[in-house]
Amino acid sequence: MKHKIYSSVAGLFLTTLLFPCFHVSYSQGAWTQRSNFIGTARNSATGFSIGSKGYLGTGDDGVLRNDFWEYDPVNDTWTQKANFGGTARKNAVGFSIGTKGYVGTGNDGTVKNDFWEYDPSNNTWTQKANFGGTARKGATGFSIGTKGYIGTGVDAVNKNDFWEYDPTADAWTQKANFGGTARRGAVGFSIGTKGYMGTGIDPSLKNDFWEYDPMADIWTQKTNFGGIGRKSAAGFSIGTRGYIGIGTDAVSLYYNDFWEYDPTTDTWMQKANLSGAPRAEAVYFSIGGIGYIITGINTVNKNDCWQYAPAATGISNMLAERQISVFPNPVISETMVKVQSSGFESLELEIFDVFGKQVHPFIIRKSDGFVVRRDNLPAGTYPFNILQNEEIVGQGKFIVSSYK
Repeated sequence: MKHKIYSSVAGLFLTTLLFPCFHVSYSQGAWTQRSNFIGTARNSATGFSIGSKGYLGTGDDGVLRNDFWEYDPVNDTWTQKANFGGTARKNAVGFSIGTKGYVGTGNDGTVKNDFWEYDPSNNTWTQKANFGGTARKGATGFSIGTKGYIGTGVDAVNKNDFWEYDPTADAWTQKANFGGTARRGAVGFSIGTKGYMGTGIDPSLKNDFWEYDPMADIWTQKTNFGGIGRKSAAGFSIGTRGYIGIGTDAVSLYYNDFWEYDPTTDTWMQKANLSGAPRAEAVYFSIGGIGYIITGINTVNKNDCWQYAPAATGISNMLAERQISVFPNPVISETMVKVQSSGFESLELEIFDVFGKQVHPFIIRKSDGFVVRRDNLPAGTYPFNILQNEEIVGQGKFIVSSYK
């Protein structure tokens, strides 16, 4: 039986490769320290990923910040980019949709409802329509396909309202309230066509966990998060699994436990603890098959960067040492999905749209990859699976350009 897998990352929809063109070794939930964030050590920053790069900015290092940085995992380097377009702040929300990043809400001394779009192609920020709800901090956000979502948080009181952002119309629409209690400091991510949100403080610490279906606009309670209740945790998704960990009891305890959620079985499994110091208020995102936790606080601010490689549960161990590249990307007429594999002749390629429906453009098998012709594919993002004997051994995405 073939598997349909496409991934939104920490609620952030990827636009290029799920496995950038470099070797990744998958051990049993291994954490590896990477180059420290080169901005100031801080807490309560925000971030997202776009394609093969991660982004981190704003936060509190004793002074509120509006600087903004790009992380390149291939070269393990940080590059400063244009400052965030709004005021310096903390406790904002960040996510990406397609090739753009978004940051909004937060606290610059007063709670905020402004909302900004970042374009990495020209390194610019553009102010967009203000968030549809009241100004707030400590909200939670993620994206599903071509829409973004922000909900919960606190203004003068905790909130449970939930809003959808359409970047094409630059408009916010109120959706069904979050299914749990009004709260702040929750965490969220998306997997495929569903969103997930849980933990936080209301003012008691929470470990409940909820699934959002945007097509039906309903929330469904799922199995409680596997760890104890907490706020200011980190969460992202990789493939068909979600991850939540770290956080604080809001008084004096900081956590470094880390848990994997399987939506198919609605179960949690404890994974390897974060190898760095316990913390809360960190930045988190995933790039391809790797998750990242960066910065945060555990009485002192942090600037260390940690990557998490999940165990290859449900996916062949051939993921290790496999290289996949897509060029050109975005695609105008055709692209090459190149796969380095000694057993390439047994591989297959299947392609999906953002709703998980398989599409069938004309594919030509070459000696080391597949040529994919655009044909009548509309502009958009297309996840793909590399299969061997009907098992997924690699994944990626390509963008079909609006130009022809």
